[in-house]
Amino acid sequence: MKEEDLKNILKESKLEAGEGFKERVMHQIETERALRPKEIKTSTFSPAKNLVVLAVMYAAILLAGLFFYTNEKQSILDSFSNLKIVILIAAISGIFYLISVFDDALEFKNK
Repeated sequence: MKEEDLKNILKESKLEAGEGFKERVMHQIETERALRPKEIKTSTFSPAKNLVVLAVMYAAILLAGLFFYTNEKQSILDSFSNLKIVILIAAISGIFYLISVFDDALEFKNK
């Protein structure tokens, strides 16, 4: 059968669902939708954790810079000990960030 023939046959048949049947079907659909558990959207990487790690890192670098500036009374950029401390703070923050990213990925995988 062609599609047009099928459409004509369906138009000619006057079978329609009764009003009570439509209400029961709609009630069933609404009930199933209400009882279905809500889907929880999870993101793999939360931006809040990333910003906190970066904020703490920059705050620690700023405090270390202020400490070396007030104690040594020399240029912060010329101080080799200041550079070592800044690299140490950045490395520790990077490792912590890497651990938190892997933790988020494992958590997402388990869900």
